[in-house]
Amino acid sequence: MKKIILYIIIAILVLIIIAGAIYILTRKESSPEEYIMPEQVFSEQPDQGKYNEYFTESYLGKLEEGVEFDPRKVSKTDTFIASDQFCLVLTLKKQVPANNLSGAVYDTNLEQDIQPKSGFPKEVGPGGMTGCENLAWPAGQYEYKIYIDDILATILPFEVK
Repeated sequence: MKKIILYIIIAILVLIIIAGAIYILTRKESSPEEYIMPEQVFSEQPDQGKYNEYFTESYLGKLEEGVEFDPRKVSKTDTFIASDQFCLVLTLKKQVPANNLSGAVYDTNLEQDIQPKSGFPKEVGPGGMTGCENLAWPAGQYEYKIYIDDILATILPFEVK
C-alpha cells in the first residue's frame, strides 16, 4: 500500500515537471532588446526605433514626502500629489553625449509645453539613471517627453492630483 502511494506521488511530480517544462518552452516572450510601447494616444508619435536603440526601460516614479533620495526607494507611478518628489528613471543601453538627452513636459489640456525641452548637460553612460525633483506643476494631465538627438524617443504620461 505504501509503495502504491509513493508511485502515485512520483507520477504526480513527474506530470507537474513535464507541464512546467512545456509551459516554459511554449510561452511567448518579447525580446529583451525590443520594447513595444503600449497603444496610447499621445500629442505626437515617439520614434520606436530610437527608443529601442537607446533604452532598456523608462518610467516615472516618486519619493514620498520626507524620504531622503535613494534610487531604490523610488516607487513607479504615473499619478502624483503636490508633496511628492517627481522622479525620472532611465536605463540606457549605450553612451549619450552631453546635451543629446533632453526632456520636456507637455500639458495635454493646454496643448503646449509647460517645461520647455532642456538637455542633460553631462554625458550619460550605459546603465541606470534616476533623478528626482520637487513637483512643479499644478493638477492636470501631462506628458513627459524624452528626446535623443532632438528625436522624440518616448512619452511618459502622468497626472497631478
